[in-house]
Amino acid sequence: MKYQEQSLQGRRGSSDAFADVLFSRAAWFRLHDSVKPRLTVGSAQLSTITGSLHKAVSTGHEIEVEDDSFLTIMLPVRGDLAVKADDGEHRANSGGLLAFRPGTRTTAVSSRDDKPFEAYLFKAPASLSALSWANFAARVLDSDEPLIKTRANVAGSLHNLVDYIMSDLNSEAPFLSNPFAWALAETLLQECLTELIDLDKFEQPVASPVSKRKLAEAEAFIEAHYNEPLKVADIAASIGISVRELQRAFKHYRGETPWDRLSRTRLRKARSQLLVCPPDTKVQDVALDCGFTHLGRFASYYHQSYSEFPSETLKRRTQKGGVR
Repeated sequence: MKYQEQSLQGRRGSSDAFADVLFSRAAWFRLHDSVKPRLTVGSAQLSTITGSLHKAVSTGHEIEVEDDSFLTIMLPVRGDLAVKADDGEHRANSGGLLAFRPGTRTTAVSSRDDKPFEAYLFKAPASLSALSWANFAARVLDSDEPLIKTRANVAGSLHNLVDYIMSDLNSEAPFLSNPFAWALAETLLQECLTELIDLDKFEQPVASPVSKRKLAEAEAFIEAHYNEPLKVADIAASIGISVRELQRAFKHYRGETPWDRLSRTRLRKARSQLLVCPPDTKVQDVALDCGFTHLGRFASYYHQSYSEFPSETLKRRTQKGGVR
């Protein structure tokens, strides 16, 4: 486990300019006007539970995220939180909690009493194969409602536990650097998260109503338009179904999200280009040509998929006249 902290300042900018600090894929982002607009984000990657914890401190900001691949739990500590999703607007403040399934949403946070907004967030991949608590997650994910119903009496315990974990990791000599202590902390966190979600309010998962033929049409659309600035909504619209129906179809038949498929297609196309491109080709040009707009993320995803960076593939290609 490792705690990392990054900051950004300034009123406006593209989502790509802030991509290294933001922990969700943003369509747009802007800091509110203030004397010194600022956002600071601390992050810790979890191991036993596949996911991550984050701490956000902001003078106030708005962001639209296209969060097709993650479950997200927001725990405001100070200030006000407002989230607009497909089912309307949801609000929370100090000590409250909002939990969301994958989807597009707009979040606005504001300071209070001249003190910056502060919140913790937990994010876990929506891909069931990536979750150590897959059976639990299956019932949570199989719903069209963006907001996840939770037990109010557990929110305070989760707040306290996450605050302890993040404060300890950010200290000079973290107790949780001890592997045994860290394993216990993650176990407690998993139990708390499981208890938080009120499974009694969910029905058993049902089969996707979308046919395999429709799914094949979506996959063909991705294959034909992977290099365009696509949103999941664009893919759904191309075959005449809703975003939720598309997400459920991919989850039911493929065990992945539409965004996972789009990303894997782009990576596959990029690798194919790197294997045959001329010696003077630049990695950045290949990334842009395949639909990636952030070079750092492209390199990271590529390395995760092929155990080498795109620059290494290109170097071996130019040195040996090709790679296998």
